[in-house]
Amino acid sequence: MAFFSFFYAVKLLNQEIANELGTAREVISRLLKQLENKKWIELGRNVIYIRDDFEELIAK
Repeated sequence: MAFFSFFYAVKLLNQEIANELGTAREVISRLLKQLENKKWIELGRNVIYIRDDFEELIAK
């Protein structure tokens, strides 16, 4: 975790998210990578670190 002072850690596999949403794992992987590039989340091994100010970021 490079850029968070506070975060929420969510332990999910991309396949689990895809199953819940009824889509393909590849779609989820692409979307998560886009969010990581925007610095909204950070991806780890089977964990997604979500910024504590995520809601403020997406409101902008």
